[in-house]
Amino acid sequence: MSRGIEVRVERSNFTPRGEVTENRFNILLEFEVSVPSNSYVFIGGMTRGLGSWLSSLQSKIEQHARGLKPVDENTIMREFGGLFEMQRLRGVTEFLKYGQNYAIPGSSLKGAIRSRVEYKFKLFQVGAEYRSYSCYVAQNPWPSSPTSPHVKFWGEDVIYTRPTCFPPQVCAVCDLFGCPSLSSRVHFTDALMTAGQVQYVNELRREAALPGSKFKTSVHLMNSDFSDLGLLFLGMEHFTSSPILIGAFKYRFNEKLGRERLRNRYSTGLLRFELQSFKPLLGDFPSDVISCNTLINRAREKLLEKYGNYVDIQRGVLP
Repeated sequence: MSRGIEVRVERSNFTPRGEVTENRFNILLEFEVSVPSNSYVFIGGMTRGLGSWLSSLQSKIEQHARGLKPVDENTIMREFGGLFEMQRLRGVTEFLKYGQNYAIPGSSLKGAIRSRVEYKFKLFQVGAEYRSYSCYVAQNPWPSSPTSPHVKFWGEDVIYTRPTCFPPQVCAVCDLFGCPSLSSRVHFTDALMTAGQVQYVNELRREAALPGSKFKTSVHLMNSDFSDLGLLFLGMEHFTSSPILIGAFKYRFNEKLGRERLRNRYSTGLLRFELQSFKPLLGDFPSDVISCNTLINRAREKLLEKYGNYVDIQRGVLP
């Protein structure tokens, strides 16, 4: 395939958000999220010290508003530029923390899982045209270099144009995860650390969750069916038991790309999901699905029944 090709995205009317329709259900899922024993995870945050930083910013703004300090380009660059740079560096180097709890934002989990689902939808050819059941909701208009880690990891077709969806006609991924002008049907809570610790890693000048650290997150699916659950579990790698990639440096020490390990033994950016429990809330949920394994197996069955060879379960799998 040549670079620059535009892929036709298969779309259909979006699933309603405001009610639970026939043969669908709302469900709450509880997950343990863990850092494998061979990895660090880097999630930057800016919550610590944010109050004092905002006070300093407000004070400077008020001084200029009252005319106590001259306003010119050099002053703005010196005072405000330095203030923002200081907070940017703090946010880069420190792991996200809410009060006393280290956390991975739900938005970061959702984004990493969504991207993984997008990339697992394979292109298929109809005549001279290439098609997919997934758009890329966020795609750089200037294709990445074919030698970039991202392209080397996922494959060259991730640079091909898949136009973003807009309702009412949306792709399978946008129907579940949302897109411009369409809310998501899957919601992640922030994952709070329940075990492990965060430590400053000198080599990379950042704080990281150490190997073996564990977090808890809840996921709520609205007006879902088992193929929707299949997409979610596909992005979480429940069908392969592989970790996913998330956060900073996820490609830098990646064994799949032949990179050297951090401290000669560790990868970076690996995170593993394990379904702990689930609770149907509303709608038509089958009474014979009572265990996590049964739920995952039924989701896989319905995913493949609906999309068949158009998804590549093994794509992006890590050791």
